[in-house]
Amino acid sequence: MLTVPTTLSFGNVQLSEGPTVYPRTDIATIQIRDGRNVKTGWRLSVRVTKPLQIEDNSKSILKDAFYFNQQPIPEASQQAMVVYETSSTTYDKDTTIEWTANQGVQLFIENYRRVYANTPYQGQLEWILEAK
Repeated sequence: MLTVPTTLSFGNVQLSEGPTVYPRTDIATIQIRDGRNVKTGWRLSVRVTKPLQIEDNSKSILKDAFYFNQQPIPEASQQAMVVYETSSTTYDKDTTIEWTANQGVQLFIENYRRVYANTPYQGQLEWILEAK
């Protein structure tokens, strides 16, 4: 991979009472270069390596808070979710994947009462690039 987002921002979220998916406030871009001589295709996957929480506060963990296109992103102990793959062996050497704010990774809050107000949350995702 050439580039992956180092941060994804959801800004200050106005919480709704019911379960809600919130878009990011930025565009997420991933650039991949496949310089192999024999192209076999590839797939890009993602999984959560650190759930969304207030730093050093395990009581603040928001389970299944990272979504990708309306589906929860799996935790590190589970198989990663495929988010993009080449369809054949004929593709450009350089591929740019771009998700607007309401595409790709989003924030899901099931119960707003579990969220600490006016407090920044952090989490971590792992991007995995594999040959087919």
